[in-house]
Amino acid sequence: MRKISIISSHGGPNGAAKMAATLVNGLAARGMAVKLFHRPDAWVGQQAFPPSVQTRPVDIGVRLLNAASIRSVRAEILDWGGAIVHSHGTSADRFASRLRLPGQLISVATAHARILHPHWRSHDAVIAPSAYTADWYRRWHLVQQDRLHLIPNSIPAGAIDVIDPRSKGALRRALGLPADDLTLVMVGDVCHRKNQSAAVPLLAHLNRLGQRATLVIVGHQQRQETERVRARARKLGVAGQIVFTGMQSDVFPYLGASDALISTSRDEQASVVFLEALASGRPLIATPVGSSREAIIPGETGEFFDPRDLGPVASMLIGLVRDAAEQERMARATRRLAETVFGAEQFMDAHLALYDKVAARSGQDGR
Repeated sequence: MRKISIISSHGGPNGAAKMAATLVNGLAARGMAVKLFHRPDAWVGQQAFPPSVQTRPVDIGVRLLNAASIRSVRAEILDWGGAIVHSHGTSADRFASRLRLPGQLISVATAHARILHPHWRSHDAVIAPSAYTADWYRRWHLVQQDRLHLIPNSIPAGAIDVIDPRSKGALRRALGLPADDLTLVMVGDVCHRKNQSAAVPLLAHLNRLGQRATLVIVGHQQRQETERVRARARKLGVAGQIVFTGMQSDVFPYLGASDALISTSRDEQASVVFLEALASGRPLIATPVGSSREAIIPGETGEFFDPRDLGPVASMLIGLVRDAAEQERMARATRRLAETVFGAEQFMDAHLALYDKVAARSGQDGR
């Protein structure tokens, strides 16, 4: 039985942690034994995994890595007979680069963010989850070309039901949202990078076209960007059309209540909520950064957001809410994309092929 060690350093259920959990489940489903090392009380360690998965809380460290943990984890993996370590998260990537032993322990790291770190050159392979991310690493020569691999994030679409557009009204009432408004949802920390305030003028633009809309912002609220959203909303006369929900452990009710997911981020890599929206049958409106370039087929699965020209997005949304057939067409298109480009089988095949490649290059069988 092949043995793979996964290291995750994120505490909460963000995209990197969700991808670590997806990979762990996928490896187990392919008949492999997995050791998952994670921080104590981390979200990923609290998930229900198959019996072939062992979870191990470990003090990874933050700025300073825990040297004793590096020694004990390396010894445990070698004694277990594992040869491949795959890390998710900045601290986990640094930790794994220190675990690596040429000829004994192979280190694979997923670059969930574009960060200037010297440790990238210490891994046997680095995975970029979007072409946008891969291009940045190539531009800065942070990873040797033959060690950089593009594997899009995935979501087990079969485990997510397409949310019937006809259920939106009931979901909105249950969440205390206006039942008849065009409803847009944003998911993520309210912060400078996510740039939620850029979406506010879209509400005013839709109002001018005779279509009232509600913007639902799901996520932890950082003061500066939250105040920017409120100030812009007051200026444009749409303050009553914005709802802040704070952090939510389950975003699917909000996706189900929405007509579309919107992201106005200045920077993204491979947002998992994009995939959750597509799998749920909801179109995506997003700035052309990160995996939105793979997730958006204009007119089919969504539209790119351009704050200088809101016409295409407004036109798509108005057509969507006023035509049930158009809603169903786009729901089918988004679901199809989630199952193909971002499908779980392709995701796992690509990872296993990469493990084979780096094991062969190091003179091991990876088992």
